Amino acid sequence: MTSRPPRKIFYTIDNLLQATLGGGMIRYLTYAPHFRQRGYEGEFFTAEHDLSEERIQSQRLKVHVVPGIADQPKQSIREALLQAAFDEAATFDRGSCIVTTDSCGLTRTSLQTVRNGHRKGIVATYNTSMMPGPMPTALVPSLKIRLLGSLYYRNHSLLITQTHAIERFYFRYFWLPRSKVQTIPNGVDCERFKPPSSADKAAARLRL
Repeated sequence: MTSRPPRKIFYTIDNLLQATLGGGMIRYLTYAPHFRQRGYEGEFFTAEHDLSEERIQSQRLKVHVVPGIADQPKQSIREALLQAAFDEAATFDRGSCIVTTDSCGLTRTSLQTVRNGHRKGIVATYNTSMMPGPMPTALVPSLKIRLLGSLYYRNHSLLITQTHAIERFYFRYFWLPRSKVQTIPNGVDCERFKPPSSADKAAARLRL
């Protein structure tokens, strides 16, 4: 039996400068080999990076630097990176790539990019650990952002939230079907964090 080629996950991030890396990206860079063992390969689309060549080679990372955008406004950078990720995904077979849109921003341009990708059969996911905001409260601006968001997220294969409260927000605010959103809580080391046994409770009482 021949094994299937690794499924690619495309991440967009404004920059991969080590001084500004967030915790989630640091974790991914650290655990990249484990994802590879499970049949996934992550590729990064960024405006600039300062990762050492040694680190890139040792962790077998693939970094796509989109030229000429590092000095542009942040949202323009994100839209360019998103387009680059979808353009790259379009060169592979359907279903072999996943484009994550977590840090791309909700704009008409990003909607058009995701919609075009959806029409080509490119899988897009949105992962979030927080509520979006602040959201407009006036009727017309609120209605505009809700309609834009509804169209944007409906062109994704899946939204992944970390809590059920965030999941409910997306259902109610953007009028999304239940099939579009799934909650996957943060993982916990069950060897380290587990309910105490009777002996553990007794020992704790003695220490009081």
